[in-house]
Amino acid sequence: MVDVYVASAFSKDNVGGNKAGLVFDRPDLSAVQKMAIAKKLGYAETAFITSSSVADFCLEYFTPTEEVPLCGHATIGTFAILNLLNKLSKNNYTIETKSGVLSIKVDSDGMVFMEQNTPTFLMNYH
Repeated sequence: MVDVYVASAFSKDNVGGNKAGLVFDRPDLSAVQKMAIAKKLGYAETAFITSSSVADFCLEYFTPTEEVPLCGHATIGTFAILNLLNKLSKNNYTIETKSGVLSIKVDSDGMVFMEQNTPTFLMNYH
């Protein structure tokens, strides 16, 4: 059995937002199992949160068919749930992702802010 939380990031007054599944502390799951969980949940992405040797947390993001390097709404949802569960003890965190190590800030009102890498633009001329 796998415990799953569902977070709705970017919602207002519990209305709207982007839903994502969140699975905490299951480093034993394979990529195939993670995709199966994401498929069963039916959301665009599901985040799998484990410990990290280079950051405060490691976040992996899976769709029903693949792993993706980063998912903003699942990251925001992860920290909102961690905050609601009283699992946060400071305001600034780092997360290890396939996009690199990123910074997260949780303010005193529970608002979550996520750093993103500077985008790289590629020009394709025909």
